[in-house]
Amino acid sequence: MTSGSSGSMGMPSLNFGQTPQQQFADSSSGSTSRSSGTPKSNAKRGANWALPAAKVHHTGVTRPIQVNLEPSRIVLLPERGDNRGPQTVKIAPELSPNDVDHVVTAVQNEVKGWGLAVAEGYWKPVLQVSVAPGAERHFENLQSALKGSGIEIVRK
Repeated sequence: MTSGSSGSMGMPSLNFGQTPQQQFADSSSGSTSRSSGTPKSNAKRGANWALPAAKVHHTGVTRPIQVNLEPSRIVLLPERGDNRGPQTVKIAPELSPNDVDHVVTAVQNEVKGWGLAVAEGYWKPVLQVSVAPGAERHFENLQSALKGSGIEIVRK
């Protein structure tokens, strides 16, 4: 395990499968543009709203989830050796708040299968997204909708 950059609430994050250089590149990447189809802000939900196990003074342990983003669906791919199949979430032409909730539920279901992160810790998933042609706007909208949720999203 390597100690990574500060996670949410100033606590350290541990990253599996990434070098410090990849961590920095992932954390510094991101789009700030917004499109007209951006779901409503999740600021009312509070910090880490998508991570029910996140607690103040606990350590967030990052772990990647490979995701394919297509114009009409989002597919969460299982890790090698995981006998669970991919999870597919159908999405509307304009990403809706309901679509975001379904994606968060799929991510939470994936995290449940990971077991214990560390003592006094929780899993902090990082969506590593391959964006298909025609799904760029969905990526920007999803990135905006998940801001502050505790789920990181990076483009592959």
